[in-house]
Amino acid sequence: GDSANLLKMDKVPGIDIAMADHDRYSRVATVYKEQKDDLILGSFPSLFPTLKVAVSDQCGSSLTGAGTCLNTQYLTNQFKTFSTYAEKTSCSGNWIRNFDNGNHKWDSTRFQTFNPLMFRCMNWLPGATGSTVPPAWSCSGLEQDDPNCKLIQNSPYSMKAKGVLNFLAKLELTGIPQIAIESENYFNGSSAGDFSCLSNPIDQYDQTYPGGTSASTNYKFPTQVYAINQKREYYDSTAGIGKQLYSAAEASNFQSMKKIFKSDEVVSCLAAGTTMAVGADASLCCTGFINGQNNKCQLPDFVDLSIYTNRYVSSEAKKLNMSLFDQNEYIKDPSYVAQLACEKSMCASNKIAFGILISNLKTPGQETLSQKYFRFMQGSATADDANGLLTLYNKGLKLNNHAYCLPGGASSGSSGDLTIISCGNAP
Repeated sequence: GDSANLLKMDKVPGIDIAMADHDRYSRVATVYKEQKDDLILGSFPSLFPTLKVAVSDQCGSSLTGAGTCLNTQYLTNQFKTFSTYAEKTSCSGNWIRNFDNGNHKWDSTRFQTFNPLMFRCMNWLPGATGSTVPPAWSCSGLEQDDPNCKLIQNSPYSMKAKGVLNFLAKLELTGIPQIAIESENYFNGSSAGDFSCLSNPIDQYDQTYPGGTSASTNYKFPTQVYAINQKREYYDSTAGIGKQLYSAAEASNFQSMKKIFKSDEVVSCLAAGTTMAVGADASLCCTGFINGQNNKCQLPDFVDLSIYTNRYVSSEAKKLNMSLFDQNEYIKDPSYVAQLACEKSMCASNKIAFGILISNLKTPGQETLSQKYFRFMQGSATADDANGLLTLYNKGLKLNNHAYCLPGGASSGSSGDLTIISCGNAP
């Protein structure tokens, strides 16, 4: 059952428990057939599991081991039960999760703002030693290709980049209790994790850091992520992992991160692309926004389409094959997101772009040189914003594996820095 609210999420009122039972939850009846069929078939993992999530600080004071944590295996396929509840109790068959303020008006300010400074430790190995030492996080004063320039290239498709992007994508779902986010233990060991820094995040010249000349310490993670001394909620018992995780429902587990969504609140709505009557209430749209140019339910500029189509967030991608989604119910390929967005006329601008956190950028301290490398943004106006990329990032065009609505007048520029998809000129 629901240990937070003491509701009996596995009992149907009038069948399994009395209609007047104080702890009844009537919506359980909407998936009764699916769950009973699932039991008969003996599916494992269950195709329609009982909704069960961790309560705040469920792991208790211990920061290692399973203890009283909720095992992440209970989260498998919960989106199917959750979305079926929502869809079957919606008059239109469509639904959207409310934001933490209680409405569902979509705009780019709803989401996290990942400070680019957080990523500079992903770009650099421990600083050089010797007579020619540039400033930290820079190659100023060095010749091109000088070995003392410790900048590391990272393609958006590298394993490191994918790990970082997937971690950040979970932080965009704060408030949703089915999302389990890796704790510090994943990134501060003797082996590097997806979100581990390549150099000490507060001192690039720390030679005791892994990769340094006198390496003797463990890896670290960017200092702007986790709140201090927080208890965890989940445990991953997968062989070779065995670590605790945080619940995304507990935004207090993280610093500088806001709670984006309501944990348990969705509303019935009309899908993106629906043409509304003149003067209609925008809250009837799943987007919470009506484009005044065509009276359609659409999304404004810089909204993250990958979040909008997440299966814990809305019903907009309900017809897509399950194989297209990752374990956090994001569509894995942003090209599929863009295709769906164009088909459903989701963006008011009819233009879509992918995020640019990792881009082909100049070397900090060597901006006068023509040479560029793929790396993470790190907040340098001269090195990161030469073609306006840092400005676009700060407006919301963040994760490379996500698709976003782009202003209609935007272009990729002479260097082709942006991947832009035009949905045509349909009204």
